[in-house]
Amino acid sequence: MNRRANGSAVFTPVAGGAADPGLLYALSSFNDTKNNRRVLYGWAPEDITGDAGIFSASQQGFQGSLSLPRELFVHEVPGVLNVNGALTEIGPNWVVQQPNLTFTAYTLGQRPLPDVVTGLRNGTTQHSFAGRTYNGTTMLVSNGSSHAEIKATISSATGAAGLRIAANSNMTEYTTVYYEPSNNTVVVDRSHSSLLGAQFNNASNIGYFLPYTTQTEYGKPVQEALEWDIFIDGSLIEVYLNDRFALTTRIYPAMESSTGFGVYIAQGASATVKSVDYWGDLYNVWPQRPLNSSSQLVYDTSEETDGYVWWTGN
Repeated sequence: MNRRANGSAVFTPVAGGAADPGLLYALSSFNDTKNNRRVLYGWAPEDITGDAGIFSASQQGFQGSLSLPRELFVHEVPGVLNVNGALTEIGPNWVVQQPNLTFTAYTLGQRPLPDVVTGLRNGTTQHSFAGRTYNGTTMLVSNGSSHAEIKATISSATGAAGLRIAANSNMTEYTTVYYEPSNNTVVVDRSHSSLLGAQFNNASNIGYFLPYTTQTEYGKPVQEALEWDIFIDGSLIEVYLNDRFALTTRIYPAMESSTGFGVYIAQGASATVKSVDYWGDLYNVWPQRPLNSSSQLVYDTSEETDGYVWWTGN
């Protein structure tokens, strides 16, 4: 906040960013004065793509659930190098050049509230997998949980790399979450997420993300590792990356066995995985909720839709 010559206040933003390139909407935030932080949450609707002339209005996305509460902050990274002019893609208000010709990058920071995450992990058993170099997709757990958190740190990838989640043993259902270096995007590939058919959206969710290249104390450039934090709650998926990217989406596995996960490496690529940590059967904060809370689909009658046709275009 600055002052104009006439004494009035002017707001000069120093950082910004997309809140969520997925399906999250109706985002709201409040100032948590007790903990001196800004908290954000949003509404994650059902992602139904069925014939709008068959499904009633009550089935067209009005049902859904709240996201995890997130902490918003200004994310600051010093010593960033403008490799091949990539920082110009972010925008002039987000980077400040320093005397040593590196940049300090400012953007919207967001992460799930740490105290909420601690509460969700209450009573779970953590499983950790040792780091190594992967030369292909490798499943780590075949029988996991549909309510879980997975964290992984991946670096030195020579192609697309990330995690494969919500998978069954014969790979007829699975979802792939990965970073694509060729165009600096995070992709949630839902093309195999559900066997339930075309009534659910299976299009990929895509968001822009630029890993920073920073200068070490010895002057050597190094690209930051990708630190994934993925939450699975039935059909709801929340992806967090490096405390400055978040994406919310829906998947609808039909198989109860679609709970496996592993490391995804694109064909012909390799990556170093420093660690993978897993928390299964996260704490149920709503024990009174029915195990099957799905609502029966309501179909409009032939009379109401003129033979199941909403309109003729005339």
